Amino acid sequence: MQEPDALLLQEVTAEMYAVVRRRLVTWSVYHRRQVSESYFVVTAVKVLPAGPQDKCSSYAFPTSKNGRHLLTVRRGRWSIINVHTESGGRHVERDLRAAQLRHLSRQYESDIAQTYIVAGDLNLREGDDQCLLSEGWRDAWTLKPMKVGQRRQ
Repeated sequence: MQEPDALLLQEVTAEMYAVVRRRLVTWSVYHRRQVSESYFVVTAVKVLPAGPQDKCSSYAFPTSKNGRHLLTVRRGRWSIINVHTESGGRHVERDLRAAQLRHLSRQYESDIAQTYIVAGDLNLREGDDQCLLSEGWRDAWTLKPMKVGQRRQ
């Protein structure tokens, strides 16, 4: 049985966070320190016996009506971005989500040597992911499986 090395959770409440901390006592658990809503994103990663410490940063989307934000954990050459973008189908929510996705699509520019993973509750509608795809992001759910030792082009 495979066990995960990272857990990315969205819409976590303070009570849920306390349970995560109790259950994952040997893991590093990260969240945004100051939140404006009753829920937030949490990233938990297994503690490694040796190596550089994780670095964590967060970014609150300045125009979010719902306290939406992203949380980035950097470990070695990996950057794991956990995000919860604006929900809703009205024009104003779609525009807010589009701005959040555009910001997210450019995250790799801060350090091109890093390998980036984005996961979370993106609240995507048909076509919303175009800004990510045009920046070269790929959706792991739609990629064909690779053979062992094969590299993506």
